[in-house]
Amino acid sequence: MGLEGRIVSHPKEKFELTFEGYDEYGSVHGFGWFRKLDEDTVEGEVVSHNSDKSKLQTKGVKDFK
Repeated sequence: MGLEGRIVSHPKEKFELTFEGYDEYGSVHGFGWFRKLDEDTVEGEVVSHNSDKSKLQTKGVKDFK
């Protein structure tokens, strides 16, 4: 699995990414983004190039240091 990304600030700060790898059906690749909503909540979206789209939101996020 390969993942590349960067932090951007338009209009709000978020982490944009591209990815490539394999699942049980073959190769998969796409793009997505994640942003911190508050102290412990992150939301984002991941889209594979075969049109699968997933939105997510998670709570209990901790900073990694």
